[in-house]
Amino acid sequence: MGSQIDLHEGEHKLLAQRIEEIITSQPSLFPYSEAIELLAQL
Repeated sequence: MGSQIDLHEGEHKLLAQRIEEIITSQPSLFPYSEAIELLAQL
């Protein structure tokens, strides 16, 4: 992943939250958009 993320600036926090959930094996509190899920899984 480069320095450019194809997300609206307001979604960056959601991406960080999803990455943290993945790293800590926590279940998602709500479904994320496909774009956020794909980036988080990279």
